[in-house]
Amino acid sequence: MNNEEKNTYVKKQITEALLKLLEQYEFDEISISQITTFAQVSRNSFYRNYKNKEDILLHYVRRLFTDWRTQCEKCAPNSTADLYGDLFQHLIVNKDFYLLLKKRNQIH
Repeated sequence: MNNEEKNTYVKKQITEALLKLLEQYEFDEISISQITTFAQVSRNSFYRNYKNKEDILLHYVRRLFTDWRTQCEKCAPNSTADLYGDLFQHLIVNKDFYLLLKKRNQIH
């Protein structure tokens, strides 16, 4: 496994760990130690990829919207209605994540 694959794996593990912990705890109650323990990665791996736990959510949301934008560009919506339809489809597919953010007061 090369460095890029390792970083991708670490980021995925950390993101999944935070999302699982958010199902049970308020955002402010979750520590970096809990995240790294749950993800089974080192604190060094965490800080190599993220500044703080807010950064995890920021990167994840950015990735979701980048994926949505890429998908939209492939479909080349012909109208505003098509664009909104694609956006609403994105929200439906990822509704559990967005509802979790809302539940934990992390929609800014």
